[in-house]
Amino acid sequence: MKVKKQGLKISPNEILKNTGWDWILGESTVPYIVNELVQVTKAEAENYYKAGETLYKLFVNTAQYVIDNKLYSELAIPDSLIKIIEYSWNNDKNWHLYGRFDLSGGLNNMPIKLIEFNADTATCLPETAVVQWASLKANGLEENLQFNTVYEALKNQFLEIKIQNPHKYPSILFSSITGHPEDQTNVTILMEAAKEAGFHVDFEYVDQLEFDENEGLFKENKANGTFEQFNFWFKLIPWEFIAWDEPELCSILEKLVISEKLIVLNPPYSLLFQSKGLLKLMWELNPYHDLLLETKSRPILGKKSVQKVMLI
Repeated sequence: MKVKKQGLKISPNEILKNTGWDWILGESTVPYIVNELVQVTKAEAENYYKAGETLYKLFVNTAQYVIDNKLYSELAIPDSLIKIIEYSWNNDKNWHLYGRFDLSGGLNNMPIKLIEFNADTATCLPETAVVQWASLKANGLEENLQFNTVYEALKNQFLEIKIQNPHKYPSILFSSITGHPEDQTNVTILMEAAKEAGFHVDFEYVDQLEFDENEGLFKENKANGTFEQFNFWFKLIPWEFIAWDEPELCSILEKLVISEKLIVLNPPYSLLFQSKGLLKLMWELNPYHDLLLETKSRPILGKKSVQKVMLI
């Protein structure tokens, strides 16, 4: 599929530096910036938005089907997560912060088709939320021509989470895994949005955190040895990794989530959306839906197909 592109004369590097977003340009991260834009018409943009709204409803309906019929094994969901998945689903207060649909088509009259939904640990936020805006600004183009409003939407979602949880002081700790600078860059975008929504925010690598199954989540102040408690935790660490590699932490988080001593973003139920097994069930419940590709648990005879791992 050939797409329309517009070359840019000026790199947005200086704009990013002058507005305090120069951490995106760090030497330890993969370069995010190219000097060209993809041109999308207003109608094409609206079709993407409509597709996203429709697909999310399909995911919600299919996830409910999984829960109602206890089909977790078909999604490779670890047994240790089922209890908190069901709790977070049944007691949801707009806890699903964000995710990323990977789509094909949508330009030049090509149909939009879902590839997958990264609903738990989605990245690409710097490119989507910041670099596009900076590229337009650096080249004197209208900033409101940006295709997406991801940053504003994140800020609004943090605000909604705060409103839905009025009994919780809005303190949120963000975490990623040591040695993954691109993950930390994505987390920093979320921290900025949460701060603008009125949250007290901080960051710590996951291996430096303190969890107490009766009290909650704490970060140590290395300077004076005191501990600060946080009511919300955003982790750019897949839920299945915690279940597979850290069973003790998984057990503690189950107690904390169910007692609501800690609200975890994205919530445990986002793993249902993340599993490729849900795509198979979604196809079976909505065969030949305009936005879906045929999905089975085995190769599709007579058709070109790709194989995907169930999780990650």
